[in-house]
Amino acid sequence: MRRYLKSRAVTVPNKVKKNSGGARWFEVKDPEGNRIRFIRGSAQPKPEPNAVSSQIIHAGFLVRDRAAEDKFYRDVLGFRPYCSAE
Repeated sequence: MRRYLKSRAVTVPNKVKKNSGGARWFEVKDPEGNRIRFIRGSAQPKPEPNAVSSQIIHAGFLVRDRAAEDKFYRDVLGFRPYCSAE
């Protein structure tokens, strides 16, 4: 995923990190600066000290530049909305 994102002109870290449970992960920022973490592995990641949860199935962001966010989430990541305020 890191190599794929890099090929799509997304700034990625030089290395993938590994947590104590064996899961591998890295973070990128979307066009508006929101941190997005990609995790691979069956080991449950340890949540950040102030995190509400270590898993997420849905997220929403206040979007200021829809075209930039659509390019990242729709075109690069292939996400599709299942409901919309349009």
